[in-house]
Amino acid sequence: MSEQVQNQGVAKKDPHPFKGTGRRPQFHALWHLCELGVVDAKDSFLSKAWKKVEDYVGSDKRQQVKVAIIDTLPAFTHPNLADAIDPAAICDFTLSAAGKPFQAKDRRHWDYGAHGTAVAGLIAARPTEIQMIRPARFDGDGGQYSGIEDKHPESVSQELPYCGINPFAQIIPIVVSASPDPAMIVAALKHANKIKPDVVVIADSWEVKGSAYPAKEKDDDTQHYTDYATPIGTRDGLKTWEDAEAVLRELCTATFVFCAAGNEPRDRMVYPAELSTAQSGPWAVGACDFKGKDLTYTPQSDAVRDGTDNPRLVNTLSSEHPRFDNKVQKLDPWAKLDEELNLPDYLFMNEFPAQDIVATDVPGPAGYNPSNFNHLPSKKNDKHIEIASLFCRFAGTSASTALAAGLVSLAIALERADGKEPGQTKKGKRPYKGPDAGTSELFTLDKALALVQSGFPRHLTEPDEDDSATQAP
Repeated sequence: MSEQVQNQGVAKKDPHPFKGTGRRPQFHALWHLCELGVVDAKDSFLSKAWKKVEDYVGSDKRQQVKVAIIDTLPAFTHPNLADAIDPAAICDFTLSAAGKPFQAKDRRHWDYGAHGTAVAGLIAARPTEIQMIRPARFDGDGGQYSGIEDKHPESVSQELPYCGINPFAQIIPIVVSASPDPAMIVAALKHANKIKPDVVVIADSWEVKGSAYPAKEKDDDTQHYTDYATPIGTRDGLKTWEDAEAVLRELCTATFVFCAAGNEPRDRMVYPAELSTAQSGPWAVGACDFKGKDLTYTPQSDAVRDGTDNPRLVNTLSSEHPRFDNKVQKLDPWAKLDEELNLPDYLFMNEFPAQDIVATDVPGPAGYNPSNFNHLPSKKNDKHIEIASLFCRFAGTSASTALAAGLVSLAIALERADGKEPGQTKKGKRPYKGPDAGTSELFTLDKALALVQSGFPRHLTEPDEDDSATQAP
């Protein structure tokens, strides 16, 4: 990872440097921090924003901005996340709608979620060092690779300069399954309301809301409404997606809530991001390149904004996906350099961001980028075998949502460093509502500051007459 970080950064004027061989590109692993206005110099990682927040927070964790992620369980044992996540603050709703305190001793590596780990890292990962076991050597006498712990116990120190958008934030995991039912979501949202975080992240979509369909009868065995598109859970009494919506809308009046706009279809947003309107609901987040242009899989900004609801939608960085269908033909630009493939030039006519978003991954044999070694460090400062499994490529509007939430958490910290709270703006300043329809705009730290200064979204209300003059058209 250190070699990747030391590679020359990607300048804004040269977005497609094509450095590397074949399918092995070289780019700054944290290029997005520079593009989003977080760091001032990508080689030295100087950041006026970080310095200001560091001076404000100091060693007092009570000053940290709290970011709740409603997601799968992040691997808090990851060396870059160990100081960002307090296991005692984790609440698990996968086993009970009442929520259970996290029991670290009962967890194994496959219990951690790669998705939650990547989201947490993009928001608040800290740079750190790890102890690495030296690689095993080939044992000529036995004809096999020697044991790692037994024959090579010595270790080396390895820097991990990976960093999230706000390395001074506190991540509070609210654990749900990858396919939660309404009861689980209602409980998780109520818990989020109770703990009062500064930012809530829902970097995923939920199943089609069953409450939108008529229910004719219950199945006697499962007690689920059989006509619903999604089975409705009965824990803690019958809960529907309408119940979840009510709690989510309430949460949106008290904190900043960000939902992934979705990776398909392109003419609308997924649920619950689609609950965003001009006057209520969460902020939806789409994926774009460094110019603010929609990526090929994200909901089209113009199509989504072309309506009376005019949702709160912002776009920020993510990785592009290769695509080859009857509408769009795009391949990884690095494939063009692979002479063995001999691909025609027309496949690369469209712009395609060459850089990937790099996120944290579950250490050891699980995660998006699993290790080949069946070894998992069991506690902080344990030795690791290799670095590759600690990181992964991350894409989709999930990555965008994590970055947007991280930017807002950093903006909140900057405001508090100036003695302000969200919404304390100068009289007459126009609230930030995202870009207008037909406008491409990258959501950066400056835009996050404008959003935070506007305060929390209104809830099912029209603008007051007294401040209608300050509303954006």
